[in-house]
Amino acid sequence: MDPTIFYAFKTIAAIVDRALGTLWISFFSLRFAMTQAPASGKDQAPVEVGAADLPLHCPGPRAPLWSMHPRVFLDVTRTGAVNCPYCGAHYQLAAGTVVHGH
Repeated sequence: MDPTIFYAFKTIAAIVDRALGTLWISFFSLRFAMTQAPASGKDQAPVEVGAADLPLHCPGPRAPLWSMHPRVFLDVTRTGAVNCPYCGAHYQLAAGTVVHGH
């Protein structure tokens, strides 16, 4: 076997191994984070949302960079209040908000 091809395969194998290892670590970090109890809504003021904020997702567009997590859409219209499963932020539908369905 040509040494150039051998080193090319070895380099590709190392890159793939590193990428899969990083993916594996990211997966377990996410699973660990999702099993942790989110912060309770009692220590945070509820975030009031209106019809203009729907569909509601967390983190919001004005969230600081340090608080970023994967975007999750939350259904606040059903019960009037919802907690984010990642960060525990408590969202509450503003009083008198008229929600228009599809």
